[in-house]
Amino acid sequence: MSGMPLSSCLAAGVDLIEHALKVAEDPYESYCRMGPEQRCLFNRAVFERLYVYEDRVSDRLYREPFNIIVPASEQFRDSTTSSDGATTSDHIGKSPSAY
Repeated sequence: MSGMPLSSCLAAGVDLIEHALKVAEDPYESYCRMGPEQRCLFNRAVFERLYVYEDRVSDRLYREPFNIIVPASEQFRDSTTSSDGATTSDHIGKSPSAY
């Protein structure tokens, strides 16, 4: 990217992050719609490493920017889920007596 104007570099960065956020919204759904070659490319783009134990993924290391987006998304999801499993948006508009 050297030699490119700063605005072009920033626009490319914004584009990358927007696409990453779109994939992070529902990666499983996207993955299920892909063919084998697309899944391979997806895995290479998203994951630095996948650890498989007994035919299951036991751990994973994400590539940039997913190494920031995925943990932040998980933390946000966990912080907006109450003890009854409902999300914050599930509670909006309900009276306290509804619980």
